Amino acid sequence: MEKSPVPQEMGILGLGPVQLTVRYAERTTQVLTELLGFRKKGSYPSHLDGQPDILVFETGEGGTGGRSTC
Repeated sequence: MEKSPVPQEMGILGLGPVQLTVRYAERTTQVLTELLGFRKKGSYPSHLDGQPDILVFETGEGGTGGRSTC
């Protein structure tokens, strides 16, 4: 960005998938969707017995570069 104090050649070009581990997903879900503009994409079962499903969120055009799991 032109207004950034970081030189363009040192700036972040992209962000890969992110995985968050939280005790309770409700508030994190609110932050991701209401504050940061993510969309809930779906869920899948945890590989750990007794754990809740893994929630999948995406932003922008989606795909691996715009995806976060919680």
